[in-house]
Amino acid sequence: MLAEGATTEDDEHDDVVGRCSPQTDDDAQYEQDQQQQAQNQNRRQQNPQQQQQELSLKERRRLKNPNRKRHGAQNKNRHKIFAKWLEDTFPEAFAQARVSTEDGATFDGSNDVRSGMHVLDVAGGKGETAGRLCLCHRTQVVMVDPRKADVVDCFMKDVLLKLPKKWQQRLLDRIVENGTFVEEVMDSRFRQLVTTFSVEDVEGSDELRDAVDNASLLLGLHADGATEAVVDVAMKHRKPFVVVPCCVFPNFFQQRRIRNDEGRWVAVRNHEQFCVYLKRKHPGFRITTLPFNGRNVAIHWNGKDGCGDECDGHAESDHSYGNSDDEQVDHDIDASNTMTNTTA
Repeated sequence: MLAEGATTEDDEHDDVVGRCSPQTDDDAQYEQDQQQQAQNQNRRQQNPQQQQQELSLKERRRLKNPNRKRHGAQNKNRHKIFAKWLEDTFPEAFAQARVSTEDGATFDGSNDVRSGMHVLDVAGGKGETAGRLCLCHRTQVVMVDPRKADVVDCFMKDVLLKLPKKWQQRLLDRIVENGTFVEEVMDSRFRQLVTTFSVEDVEGSDELRDAVDNASLLLGLHADGATEAVVDVAMKHRKPFVVVPCCVFPNFFQQRRIRNDEGRWVAVRNHEQFCVYLKRKHPGFRITTLPFNGRNVAIHWNGKDGCGDECDGHAESDHSYGNSDDEQVDHDIDASNTMTNTTA
């Protein structure tokens, strides 16, 4: 005999199942909904056009290109690869911007002996590239971006955990000894100009112009609308540079034109055209495909090649060097993700 209000194990099981079941007005309505969903699914399978209309954008992209790969995971080390490639490609520029330390210690900003030159990182975003260059490569960096960046927070969250274990431990030991260690190093080696970057901005700002004059290297990794400005400013001031174009913004930059294979002038509207457009600005420019997925084509210049007495440092929309190098440029852009360094 059960006491009043007592429940059996079967009652408790039914209660739990009831709480976890779909909440409908009644069982008949629930079954009707299930039947309707099954009918809709069958109808979509029989009518591919309707199925395409009801698919999400992500699903439509996957069906359009079933071999398309997600590159987020492969891109997690993009800034690490880029920073290492920069140091290998521009050793002279890094030597000029690197700080020396009186005690010879890496990861220590207290005894920095500043060189007076720096790497100018345009549209650096959160500051991941800048932070990595400052702490891992002992380089002075001036970053230009209209949004104020917390480069210390970015380094701790996005860079530190990607470092080799021995460097992680060395940094963590320093932080245990001095809780403001990273802040002190950044204060010594990093500075941000919170402003936009264009040819006009540089000419109209003493601070920006000084930043360019004292730069050993200009760089723009996915610098969006400032990409071409980095190239033009570097040409005008004869500074080494590297840009990795990303977005093209054809509606904002409608004046960009290149000659196609038929010799006609066409608007620059896609990434490949944009890379060709930038490459044609100067005969000394080179193209390298960097070893990470996504937008990985780098256009770069050492500030010297192809710039003789006739080089006036002014950017042109297209030069009279002819189109004989176009096929090589296209080949470099379409190359697989192996690091190349080809004079186009």
